[in-house]
Amino acid sequence: MRILNNFIVALPSEAAPLINSLELSRCSESSRVKLYRRDNYRLIICGIGKTAAAAAVGYIAGTESADTRHIWLNIGIAGHSTLAKGSIGIAHRIIDQATGTTYYPAMAFHTPCASYSLVCHDAPDTTYASDAMSDMESSGFFAAASKFSSVEFIHSLKIISDNTSKDIRSLNRTTISKMIAAHVKLIESFAELLESIAVKHLPSVKALPLDILLARWNFTATQQSQLRDLARRWALLRPEHRWPTGEIFLCTSSHEAIEYLKSELESTPIKLQGSTTE
Repeated sequence: MRILNNFIVALPSEAAPLINSLELSRCSESSRVKLYRRDNYRLIICGIGKTAAAAAVGYIAGTESADTRHIWLNIGIAGHSTLAKGSIGIAHRIIDQATGTTYYPAMAFHTPCASYSLVCHDAPDTTYASDAMSDMESSGFFAAASKFSSVEFIHSLKIISDNTSKDIRSLNRTTISKMIAAHVKLIESFAELLESIAVKHLPSVKALPLDILLARWNFTATQQSQLRDLARRWALLRPEHRWPTGEIFLCTSSHEAIEYLKSELESTPIKLQGSTTE
């Protein structure tokens, strides 16, 4: 079983300390994507915003083999009304400010630092209206990563960059990198902790066979790509379930078959006992 530690980072200044400490190298074959790697580490600089973060997750998952198990860490700066500048927090709840959707990362370990709620905004927020950290990537990151891993392996670690007494306009690339660098060892040790949990508790993934479906319907090239993605997600998120073999054969077209598989996946939220999604 192959396990990857994936870091989703918005800004080059946030990524630089991790790239240096982990000795990551830029991937030459992904010239349009700022992807760095070494051994079982991947780091992608996605840009600002939840859509960009979600796309970065999808890119990494889509370019790795179907039997890979993924650990996802969203690292970056965040604001908070009262927390000290330079302090670090892990999100135990992520709220999308625009939609109200709430996600709950599962803490199957002793947290490496204090935990807080994290609100994801569509634009920079300096109101500090709630007692929560605020960023612009976390909800998109979590929603996308939960399609490829279970929630105990998806986490956001945020370094406080601004509060009511420290204006966000005072930030620059140097200060951001210094704040991240101060916590690099904690971040790396946390990734190692999650990897050790994965090694002990995650089952190996068996690729699900596509032959029987490909033989029954005429899938276009695009649909075959969708089917492979669904097979990967099914194997990662529902390893105890085989492909549905009954009702799917009532479908009358390749399109119906794909929509059926999508609905089957989406009908079973991935969460640990004791966690909820509102």
